[in-house]
Amino acid sequence: MEKEEYLAVSRSMLLRSLTSISLATLIVFFTTKTNSALGIIPTFVISLVFFFSSTIKFFPASGAWMNVRFRNYKRTRSGLSALPTSDTPQERFLDDYRRG
Repeated sequence: MEKEEYLAVSRSMLLRSLTSISLATLIVFFTTKTNSALGIIPTFVISLVFFFSSTIKFFPASGAWMNVRFRNYKRTRSGLSALPTSDTPQERFLDDYRRG
C-alpha cells in the first residue's frame, strides 16, 4: 500500500464516519419529541449503525481499511516487518460470494 492509497482509505473512513454521525444526529433531532435518554440513545445507536453500513456505497475506499495491505502498511510505518500476503481472496470469502 502506497502513501496515497493509505491517505485515500483514511480520508474515506473519516468522511464515512462523519457522514453517519451527522445523519444519525439529524434523525435523533427530528424524530425525538421527548428528551428522554431511553428514546434518544437507542435511536442514535441504531441509526448510526444503519448509516455507517449503508454509506460504504458512497465511500468505497473505506471498505478496505482492514485488509492485509492496510495492516502491512501500518506495520512498516511503525518499523515492523510486513506480513507475507498473496493478495488473493481467501476461500471462505469466495464461498460466501458464491452462496449469494
